[in-house]
Amino acid sequence: MQQRLIRDYENPELPISRRVSSLGRRFVCLDKAPGLDPWNPEELTLWAERQGEGTASWHACRLLLSLHGDKWCRFDVISALGVLPEQDRKTLANWVLSWK
Repeated sequence: MQQRLIRDYENPELPISRRVSSLGRRFVCLDKAPGLDPWNPEELTLWAERQGEGTASWHACRLLLSLHGDKWCRFDVISALGVLPEQDRKTLANWVLSWK
């Protein structure tokens, strides 16, 4: 039986910055986003604000920032599902099933 390789974002032994960065790189809408690798939440926040509130990239950034511990950043999964492209909805679903 072949064992599935664990993705960095699934590994609770890794630092949260590495896990969040790994998850962010899987979102198509964040393809050009600065601040993912290396992880830089301030740079990502500025980029997200320029994308516009309510856009797919804005929602994906809010997810990452809230996971990283930004207490002022709230992720609204229902609103996000309404604008995320199909591939990014799959990424979100995979994350939900694997996050520990």
